[in-house]
Amino acid sequence: MKKTRAAIYSRISTAKQLDRTEYDSMKSHLDRCKHYIQAQDNWELIKVYEDPAESGDKFNRPKLQEMLFDAKQGEIDVIVTIKLDRISRSVRDFHEILKTLEESGVGLVSVTQGIDTSSPAGRLLRNILIDFAQFERDMISERTRDKRLARAKKGLWNGGIPPYGYATEDKKLVLSPEEAEAVRMMFNVYARTKSLALVHKELDLKGIKTRTGKDWQRKAIQRIISNPIYA
Repeated sequence: MKKTRAAIYSRISTAKQLDRTEYDSMKSHLDRCKHYIQAQDNWELIKVYEDPAESGDKFNRPKLQEMLFDAKQGEIDVIVTIKLDRISRSVRDFHEILKTLEESGVGLVSVTQGIDTSSPAGRLLRNILIDFAQFERDMISERTRDKRLARAKKGLWNGGIPPYGYATEDKKLVLSPEEAEAVRMMFNVYARTKSLALVHKELDLKGIKTRTGKDWQRKAIQRIISNPIYA
């Protein structure tokens, strides 16, 4: 009897998770998938696809694309993963992946969720779960936006490199005197001339450099002129 050729797909979202020297998440996922395959009659593990430190929002993950290519070539019969969101967190991308797998006659099994897409009930449950995963992702994004907006309304800086002309102190933006003077000059010249080229020329004439000591580029000047932070 011909054996079912099984492959495992595993993904970890962040490099931080991979830094753990102990029994990390990816190894745990792989072991559970391997045990599942071993428990099936006439299944054989032929390949493992691992995308370490890759976001589930990305479609062009190297090993995901390799897996889809192998599926199209008829080299796999079933793909085993720990959870459906390891394959993708995007509903659109997930359905595109499923279309490729189904057209290639490749099944998909989620070990922890008890889903096998070879049955109609499994396909229905799969679609419900991936829609809920998208909903959860959207809710997290909305809460993050609300939190950042609330911080901004309190005058708090939401993180990252402060804009040219500012520094951070006690989680707030404060003026950096020398840089702030250069920013005021940029706005004054632009308000008078409406010309980025003349702003650029004035910076060169005064010998004003960027924070890293380089000559100014027009795109960088434009970003400052159009940044609402300076309002």
